[in-house]
Amino acid sequence: MQTTIRTYSGKAIDFLDPKPNQFKFVDIAYGLSTEYRFAGQTPRKYTVLQHLLACESLAADRQFAPAARATVLMHDAAEAFMRDIPRPLKNLLPGYKEIEDRLLRLICDKYSVDLQGYANAIEICDEAALAAEQSYLWDKFVKVRPRGVYQAVSASEQIRGFIRLAKSLGIDVSR
Repeated sequence: MQTTIRTYSGKAIDFLDPKPNQFKFVDIAYGLSTEYRFAGQTPRKYTVLQHLLACESLAADRQFAPAARATVLMHDAAEAFMRDIPRPLKNLLPGYKEIEDRLLRLICDKYSVDLQGYANAIEICDEAALAAEQSYLWDKFVKVRPRGVYQAVSASEQIRGFIRLAKSLGIDVSR
């Protein structure tokens, strides 16, 4: 049984035995920029990367410390490789959550992001972004993009913005 996938940069990540040298930051940025939220089932297309940028913006609005903002920015990074599986389906897949959690911890460790220490910041910003996204993305009559919904820009602009923001928050994106 094959347990690896090839990444954007040409590396191979093994889901059962992931290692820090199996992916680069650009792989995370690229993967998140091509993955749509809510299994792509929204009238307005919206990527996981846009969601993370919106969450970080909400963290900045709340004047969270840079380390907390970096954690908020990276809290769904495993979805770059494992996709944005809707929670109801994820609950039906035995072992999936454990694999996802292991990979996310590895990513956060590699980039010195404190996932546990800032869990409350993640919850606050993720829930605020989710509420804004749900009203805006499904309601075709809402014309004004609310705070907590990231602007629609190209994938390459999303990637550049993500990398620039990560650097400004002290994440070593060269690895």
